[in-house]
Amino acid sequence: MDSVNKWLTLAANVGVIAGIIFLGIEVKQNNEEIAAQSRFNYYQSRSENEDSWGQDKNTIDILLKSLTGFDLNPEEELMLTLRLQATIILWEYEFGEYVLERLSDEEMNPLDKKRIYDGWGEIGKVVWGTHKKTAPLEFVNWFEKNIVNADF
Repeated sequence: MDSVNKWLTLAANVGVIAGIIFLGIEVKQNNEEIAAQSRFNYYQSRSENEDSWGQDKNTIDILLKSLTGFDLNPEEELMLTLRLQATIILWEYEFGEYVLERLSDEEMNPLDKKRIYDGWGEIGKVVWGTHKKTAPLEFVNWFEKNIVNADF
């Protein structure tokens, strides 16, 4: 009987170890799936944002009007502000994914973001000034260092 109990205990211990190994494999696969989903969301969000800019001639006209020194009426200013704010919110999301190491340095690409931000002109600075008041401090610090004050 004692021999049977030893074998049962050994089998139970082997089962526990196998379960722990299986759990570790499952966690690793789950993390890989989360990272893949994050990358998909990143590219989908970027694509939708770029497509919406390219397909919205009205917003492009308003941005060009603003950049060439023409005054915007209140409706145009609001439309442009909302578009720029949406882009900054997308970048904030991307930064969160970057911090979690779900986006690479190449995917984060602050140089491209800086070029876009600089292209917004004065209204972009106003939108950023408003946004940063409520944004997470870590994102604000990153944005100020890598976008606003970067010297590429």
